Amino acid sequence: VEEGKFTVYTVETIDDGIQLLTGMRAGQRHENGKFPADSINHLVQSKLTEYATKMHDYANHSESSGQKE
Repeated sequence: VEEGKFTVYTVETIDDGIQLLTGMRAGQRHENGKFPADSINHLVQSKLTEYATKMHDYANHSESSGQKE
């Protein structure tokens, strides 16, 4: 730190850290359960929803085709 090779920051929340590391706001959840479209948390929520949908579709396909894991 003294040599200026890196900086130490303090944060109060994970969202503060996310904003600091990415330069993008984390985003607060709206009353409808969604995050602002221009936020990291929206991107995370979207990706998790995508994964859940794929897993659900895969499970339904496996069941309907008689395949077992």
